[in-house]
Amino acid sequence: MPQSDDELVLDVSRGNILAFTELFNRHKSEVVNFVYRQCGDYAKAEDIAQECFLKVYHNASSYQGKGKLKNWLLTIALNITRSMLVRMSERNKPVALDPQIVDKGEGPSTRFQRSEMETTIQEALNQLPAEQKEVISLRHFHDLKFGEIAIILNCPVETVKSRMRYGLLKLLELLKGTGYEM
Repeated sequence: MPQSDDELVLDVSRGNILAFTELFNRHKSEVVNFVYRQCGDYAKAEDIAQECFLKVYHNASSYQGKGKLKNWLLTIALNITRSMLVRMSERNKPVALDPQIVDKGEGPSTRFQRSEMETTIQEALNQLPAEQKEVISLRHFHDLKFGEIAIILNCPVETVKSRMRYGLLKLLELLKGTGYEM
């Protein structure tokens, strides 16, 4: 029977590299995809995910989530991403498509349409204020509840809901006329 995330983190805190490898393999793609939605650059997202997991390795003994590892990982990733965005001189760079998104069973026309849609939506997301983009990403792409998002962002649930509402309204406005209206 596979170990739970909490058991793995406990083993990592004891220096078990195999437990760390398992934890990394379980959650890497989710962290990379979350960061990618924030920064729009897949290579940077992979770098930030690696930095995130290094922090997890070095700080595993401070984890006290009791089943909330996903929240802890995304909080660390978000903090690193925010720091990186502050250091970047260009905040809204063109996005590179995530090669893992493409379904190999689709025809070329369908893949092109999906890529075009994802690019358009990502460009619209990149135009949102960071607070709104974070909430939308955590809710829609990582399926977190508003309470969990509030914990990750360290703000009241009502603030999360407000950011979500205004972010979605802004997205509607940005997507108007693109053929990808929500």
